[in-house]
Amino acid sequence: MQCAYCGATLKPGSKVCDACGAEVAPANPPTAHISEDPIPEAFPYVDPSAQPVEPPVETHTSEPEPVAYNPATFADIAAAAEKAVPANNPSWLAIASLFLGIFSLCGSFFALCGAIVPVIGIILGVISLKSSNRGLAVSGIVLNGIGLFLAILFTILMGVMGFFSARSGN
Repeated sequence: MQCAYCGATLKPGSKVCDACGAEVAPANPPTAHISEDPIPEAFPYVDPSAQPVEPPVETHTSEPEPVAYNPATFADIAAAAEKAVPANNPSWLAIASLFLGIFSLCGSFFALCGAIVPVIGIILGVISLKSSNRGLAVSGIVLNGIGLFLAILFTILMGVMGFFSARSGN
């Protein structure tokens, strides 16, 4: 195939002439739907016997700035992998802490059991604080803290009531 502007031989599939930089008309133009109104400027006919026309020369007034090339190192890739935690992947430790927090509010009326469950929930919540769902972890820690406080309060109240009921003789 020959360039319509300069007559140079074109490489198959090239869209621009290597010699003059002119755009090459496609060899097999895409077929469009048949229309009543023809659009002559869509695929102009290039007469091969016509004299070549010089393409316009672009002049640049300023020199383009060079682009700095900084290849990524393995440390950069490892740091990016640590930061890239999927947003929709909650930590199971945070979920377990939240579940134990809800359970500890209900079980805080039982002296020994009501104090063990919130402690485990607080530990799981603190461990899961580095995960992507800090909200679940903080909620679990808060609920477990309230459950632990209530368990200690009810244990003290039951001890005081037992002490005074034993003293009064009833």
